[in-house]
Amino acid sequence: MQESVMKAWWDSSHMAGANAAYVEALYEAYLDDPQSVSESWRQTFDALPKVEGVELESNHSLIKEQFKKLASLGPMARVRGSVPTTTSNQSDEKQVRVLQLINAYRFRGHQHANLDPLGLWHQERVRDLELSHHNLSDTDFDTVFNVGSYAIGKETMPLGELFKSLNRTY
Repeated sequence: MQESVMKAWWDSSHMAGANAAYVEALYEAYLDDPQSVSESWRQTFDALPKVEGVELESNHSLIKEQFKKLASLGPMARVRGSVPTTTSNQSDEKQVRVLQLINAYRFRGHQHANLDPLGLWHQERVRDLELSHHNLSDTDFDTVFNVGSYAIGKETMPLGELFKSLNRTY
């Protein structure tokens, strides 16, 4: 019962969603010049709680524009931040490729398993399980990567050690 009363009060309030743009424009005008709004709005805005050590921005339009620009960049740009670095991108790309290698072993590792103790059967090459397929090489063996959900008891390990472990496991 109380929830519906609160909802009805909020819906009839001058701060309701339909009036939000108008109230925001008034507040922005108030921040620029408090005398530019009516006395009742000035009292309302004066009564808002102040946060210690925080200066109010006088122009919310600039903040809105920043968010619009971030939205247009897409999710990966927002995660990386505004200053991408090539070293970071290259290491991120290699990290993704290592996780793809682990996944390839999960799905196709059985095709590379040594099931012939006498060595009579010639196994076909499984391209997905080769380092070169994932643009990795022996030169990356000393580089430490995150192993994702590969249950080895470590969060990170050098590629060489990881590659040996994948071959042993699968």
